Amino acid sequence: MINAQNLNSLLIQASKLAKINGQRPIEALQQTSQLNAEQFTLALANSVAYAPISFAQMLALQPAFSLISFSESLQRECVLLPDENEAYIFVFADIYNQSLQSWAAQRIGVAFTTKLAHHADIAAYLAKMEEETRTVHTAIGFAASGANEADIAEELSLNSIENDASPVIKLVRSTLY
Repeated sequence: MINAQNLNSLLIQASKLAKINGQRPIEALQQTSQLNAEQFTLALANSVAYAPISFAQMLALQPAFSLISFSESLQRECVLLPDENEAYIFVFADIYNQSLQSWAAQRIGVAFTTKLAHHADIAAYLAKMEEETRTVHTAIGFAASGANEADIAEELSLNSIENDASPVIKLVRSTLY
């Protein structure tokens, strides 16, 4: 079990295991702990003094992709969520990524609280947000043009739009999306 007393020894053990197995240290730490995802996140959050956040709690909030984009969220395994008081919650999974929080502070530019989630929960949340956006887009597209999926020449996603190099192409593609 992960607790404040054995956290350092588990972190060192997980770092060594990660190097041997070619894993990320956070994945090796979970493997070493022998806890399921929910238990691991709760134990880790309690050990490092972060409040945990569950997938269900994340689903109750809409992402603030205007401050941390969808593609940045995917790449960095984090997401920014506005809470019910219009404050921000920065959700991340990897306690080993020490530069992530300083990057977030610079990127966000306003005060936020930090919560810990399992990396699979963040990935599932982002996938759900993209699916919902795509569903809305599809419904609007069908209503506006009467087209079917076979008529769509190019598959657009939030990630592909954000990865375009040209600002003009981004604007056109995001308008189409």
